[in-house]
Amino acid sequence: MNYGKILSRAWQVIWKNKILWLFGILASCGNNANTGSSGVDTSGVNFRYDYGTYPDNFPPGFTRFFENMEDFFNQASSEWGMWLSLFILAVFVLSFALFMLRVYGQAGLVRGALKAEQEQPEKLSFAAITEEIKPFYWRLFGFHLLLFVAFFVLIGVFLSIVIAGSVMTLGIGLLCFIPLICLLVPLGWAVSIVIKQAIIALLVDDLSITDALSRGWQVVRSRITDYLVMGLILLVGAWIITIIFSLPQLAALAPVLSAIFQGAWTSDWANFFEGLWFTVACLVAYWPVLLILRGILNSFTETAWVLTYLEASPDRNTPDEEPPLLESEMETA
Repeated sequence: MNYGKILSRAWQVIWKNKILWLFGILASCGNNANTGSSGVDTSGVNFRYDYGTYPDNFPPGFTRFFENMEDFFNQASSEWGMWLSLFILAVFVLSFALFMLRVYGQAGLVRGALKAEQEQPEKLSFAAITEEIKPFYWRLFGFHLLLFVAFFVLIGVFLSIVIAGSVMTLGIGLLCFIPLICLLVPLGWAVSIVIKQAIIALLVDDLSITDALSRGWQVVRSRITDYLVMGLILLVGAWIITIIFSLPQLAALAPVLSAIFQGAWTSDWANFFEGLWFTVACLVAYWPVLLILRGILNSFTETAWVLTYLEASPDRNTPDEEPPLLESEMETA
């Protein structure tokens, strides 16, 4: 497999068809979004703290802030459960919306990259890619939902085994799981490559979920060395580029961190809020730039995986082609 050719071709595709950047941004949505619930009864919460324990040089602004928070919780403690429920509902709705956008973006990226590579149009349009997505969206949605459920089931089973083993062996058994946990990291990375190729097989070859999983496993197994090398190239490359993208954020944190250290050393907190507002302003201003950069990186890696799949499976059956007849079928015919 010519890795350099695939990577250079992926860049050519996304540079010529910059509409793929938009789908890369959408495909980045909700990667870290998690939903959760709480069964804790907070209707009787009552916060108390002796603010007289603060040192004399403690910033009065902080003292007033925490005093106001205490008054708020004491006055609204009877409504705290309702506010917590509304917050959890809002997080769930937002996470679900981001999840749907992510599926839409991924489908658009794969179908758009396939169309750009095979048909080589003068320029891809948003409308053309949207038409490509329609037959596949809900199938891909179900695929991701199945993965989501399977992931949490596996995590629940694993944690149950770890907890039960630790309790039965008075904590000694936990040490035995440490090598297994370390082994799960590369294993999970390898499984993610198979899943990535299964998703591409679903979108490229118009397969069902089960057939796509089977196809993804077959392709990776047949070219396992090539896929491991390509996976390392894309993983390490994306990791390095992500660090570079994050450098402006780290620079923006410098003023507020400097003010914190200065305040802790000299008890002078006058510059803290000024540094805080400057940091927040820089982070907010950089966020759209970071979103675009992440979209470009995501579109590049996804396109590279599509081209890898196309090269690794040159004998695949397209949706319009009939599968080759088996020998028994040929004799019957």
